[in-house]
Amino acid sequence: MSRKVLFLSNDHSVPFAKTTEFMASACERLGHQAVVRDTFPSRIQRSMLGDKSQELPMKRLAEHWSEFLEDLQIDTVLGLDLFWLFYPEPFFNSSCVKTIGSIWFDDFRSWITYPTNVWFSSSEMKFQSIIRHSKVWHVFYGASMAQEARLFGVDQQLSSRLAAPAEFLKQKFPCEITDKAVFIGNPGFRGAPHQDAIDLMKSGGDLVSLRMLSRDHILRAGDEAVQKWFRLEPQTRELLAVAMEVKAKNPFSPSLELLKIAGEIYPKAFAFANDHGILLDFTMLVKLVTRYDRPALVMRLYEKGLVDVYSNETEWAPYGVKAGKNINLGELPEYYQKYTVHLNGANPLRDATGNEKLFEIAASGRVSVNLRSPDVMSCYPEPEIVAGETLEELETKTCELLANPEEALRRGAMAKQRTAREHLWEHRLKDILKEI
Repeated sequence: MSRKVLFLSNDHSVPFAKTTEFMASACERLGHQAVVRDTFPSRIQRSMLGDKSQELPMKRLAEHWSEFLEDLQIDTVLGLDLFWLFYPEPFFNSSCVKTIGSIWFDDFRSWITYPTNVWFSSSEMKFQSIIRHSKVWHVFYGASMAQEARLFGVDQQLSSRLAAPAEFLKQKFPCEITDKAVFIGNPGFRGAPHQDAIDLMKSGGDLVSLRMLSRDHILRAGDEAVQKWFRLEPQTRELLAVAMEVKAKNPFSPSLELLKIAGEIYPKAFAFANDHGILLDFTMLVKLVTRYDRPALVMRLYEKGLVDVYSNETEWAPYGVKAGKNINLGELPEYYQKYTVHLNGANPLRDATGNEKLFEIAASGRVSVNLRSPDVMSCYPEPEIVAGETLEELETKTCELLANPEEALRRGAMAKQRTAREHLWEHRLKDILKEI
């Protein structure tokens, strides 16, 4: 049955706008009607209309969206993260809208605390009642992300990997660089790295050592809010220390679940975090244990002249990495295909590792080098991708591919074939729309 799907986007964020447009195109190819609208103006307007004196403009904003939904007879609303949340009432009250889906790129805490997403207090509904509304479904691309949400009572959810746009399958650009790998992106964690971490990377430190160093820095020199929590409830330091140590050795375990396990040893500390509404903050601190995984791999190969980096130059400067230009959306397929080998690394702020770049590189017919994780390996088996558990192993495998570009291209072609069969946005949306 054909559906009328409204995709809500954010034109001020290129990655979100890009993926939303690709999803809408895929939806059309599945035979549904797709409409895309930017939410940024309404979100800003909504955030400015928070007090009772603004009831009339708030009413007009609600009426505008209600009329829009009814005029187009929209039955399904989809958005990355919570881009439909700027004014939930029109979507909940609409007689034609049956389903609202959040396809999560981010985690709850990061999204809620983003500067332009702070309008919850102006809604009559509470956040928990909004995200657990009967119309709302949550779609997670990582098992750990899904588990984290489930622990917070978000039960109406689906698991669905991210994907590649079918448009990438048709792109044909020459392969020009075979003696270097490439990494396109930022370091993941955008805070300033500690000099001890830089020194450890330069001396060849392994990932577990870097994670334990990150753990120690958080516990010893956390920001003022963290130190305040430690003073109010001293056991919170021990709670975090236990969860972080396990995370350092088991990086793909759900961070909130690790806190719950540690809470069995330190129940007073876990109750403190829960009662003070800072459990998500604690979860983020546990995730930050792996903040140096991505830059450690890039920096290791960069110092040996084995990788080119494209990103905002200032973000990589603290690591001693001179990055090339930012690659805009239109140039991505060209730069994906320009190199035979890509480094890929998950963002440490999310408990999920099957990122969008994994699929886009494969759709471009190129092989990616990844830390071995359940999320990644469930999408592409070796030899379609390269996976390893240590920096030394990943370096060795990268060098082997660079020494044999024909083999690298053969693996990339295999990954492209699997992507065409299993990992396009058409595959994801077909399954999502069938379930919600």
